Amino acid sequence: MDGVEVELRHEAARRRLAGESPRVIARDLGRTRQWVAKWAARYDPRDPGWAEGRSRAPTRVARRTDAGVVGQVLEVRKLLEENPWAQVGAPAIAWELEKLGAVAPPERTIERIVARAGATKRQRPGRRQSKGIPYPAPCARQAGDVVQVDLVGPRHLDGGVRFHALNQIDVASHHAGIEIVEDRGDE
Repeated sequence: MDGVEVELRHEAARRRLAGESPRVIARDLGRTRQWVAKWAARYDPRDPGWAEGRSRAPTRVARRTDAGVVGQVLEVRKLLEENPWAQVGAPAIAWELEKLGAVAPPERTIERIVARAGATKRQRPGRRQSKGIPYPAPCARQAGDVVQVDLVGPRHLDGGVRFHALNQIDVASHHAGIEIVEDRGDE
């Protein structure tokens, strides 16, 4: 809190307790009568921090989801994750809860519960390890030794124009090229 503001609050409370009029104090300090009344009422000689600001945040959440519902949602999510082919999103959790006879919360509430628990990503098995056998690819030492080619299409433009894209990339230099051709013929 700004030290000047705290000093003004102390001054307002001291002067008000001395019997000075709130209107005079407010005029001298450049504040309102309501401001003077507020800080004079908050004055507490036993609390050294009485002039500090207070949080305006609510002390409790009015519509917090019941802990039992949160537990059910997380338990169903855990059961669904055990099946590698099962869907684990909010609609799947809601459907499973309804199958169990429980009242399913809205899908957005389920999403928030799962996010708060940090369970938004499904654990996937790691990448398969290589067998140690190198891929039998030709060695490219300089540009033009090995070129990878891919023919994509057919594609169509407005008016019924049909074409293919011949994409190529040089393995050594990584230069890419594309050529538009009318058909898949060898020429």
